[in-house]
Amino acid sequence: MSRFDFWVKRFRTLGEHKTHERVLTHDKYEILTSTQACRFKQLQGPRIGRKETGRNAPAVKPHYPLPEASVQLGTTVGEMLLSAAANDIECFVLAAGLRGRWRIAGQDDSAPSTAIELPQYLALTAADCRDIESNGSVNVSELQYPSVSGSAEGRPTEQLRFRLLEPLWVDPQRIVLRHPLPERRADS
Repeated sequence: MSRFDFWVKRFRTLGEHKTHERVLTHDKYEILTSTQACRFKQLQGPRIGRKETGRNAPAVKPHYPLPEASVQLGTTVGEMLLSAAANDIECFVLAAGLRGRWRIAGQDDSAPSTAIELPQYLALTAADCRDIESNGSVNVSELQYPSVSGSAEGRPTEQLRFRLLEPLWVDPQRIVLRHPLPERRADS
C-alpha cells in the first residue's frame, strides 16, 4: 500500500462510527471499541507459561519424580541424592505392588513379622541413595517405614524395615519426593 493510499483510507474512515461495548474489567465497567474488547478478552484467557493462582491453580501433586523435583529446586539429581545420603532430605519409592514383610531393625529374621499396613511410600536408606548417586542404580532388598510424626503401634518408625521378597532395581527415575518439596538452600 502506497503512502497516498494509506492517507486516503484514513480520511475515508474518519467519519465512520465505531461500535462500542461495555466490558467488565477488574472492578468496574469500561466502554471499549469492539477491537479493544476482543483483545481484552484474549488477554484474560489462559496463557502458556503463566503460573495460575487462586481457583484456576492446578492441583498439587502428591509426589514428584526426582528429576522433576531437581529441576523445580534448581539443582541436579546428583546433588539431591547426596543430600539424601546426608539425611537432609528423604527419598521414596512407590510401595504399590511390592511384596515382603516387616521387621524391626536389630532383630534377626526369625522373629515374627510385624503386621503393619503397607504405606503409599517407602523410604530409601541413606546408603542406598549414596550408591545410586555413585553407580546410577542399585538393587534394594530392604526399605524403611517413611518418617512421620508419631510411631506405628508404639514403635519408632525409623526402626521398622520392609524386607522385600525379591530385590527392587532403583534408579533416579523411580525415586520420588513427597509434597511439599524441600526449600531451596540460600547458598544455591
